[in-house]
Amino acid sequence: MRKMTAGRVLSRVRKQHPARPEDFKKLGIVVKPIGAGAFRTVYRVKDTPLVVKFPLPGTDFVINKIHSRTELGRIKKFRRFGWMRKYLPKVYYHNSKTGVSIIEYVDDSKKLILRGVMSTSQQQRMQGMCDMVQELIYRLTGTKMTDITDDNVRFDQRRRVAKLIDLAY
Repeated sequence: MRKMTAGRVLSRVRKQHPARPEDFKKLGIVVKPIGAGAFRTVYRVKDTPLVVKFPLPGTDFVINKIHSRTELGRIKKFRRFGWMRKYLPKVYYHNSKTGVSIIEYVDDSKKLILRGVMSTSQQQRMQGMCDMVQELIYRLTGTKMTDITDDNVRFDQRRRVAKLIDLAY
């Protein structure tokens, strides 16, 4: 049997429209659970850079499908802004009837050097958010910020909002 590539996976899915992990198995597509949220469960497609999001079983299926449609609609809307594309995952497939979507798998498990220090995936995520906030501030105000880091942000627990505490750079 030939190795399953992303192209083969997407071709089979577009023809058959599987709705559950078991349906993927019947198509010869190996998926492994990697996480779940309030509305969906996420599976990684073996040997590919793809993840499949399924509406969470045992919950309100209609609400889960609405959540999926909302997410995909926002990704589509935000893609219209060229500068935002780098912050968004690629969407390869979405079925509004089943609520199943296939998007790019983003692996941040490897340690990288960020700002001269080895980082964990949590630190990488935080730095990515800080970089995105810097770009948003620049795009909205025209003012360049280069030092928004977790050291320079605090969470005001009384007001329940993040506050920038060092705006010098």
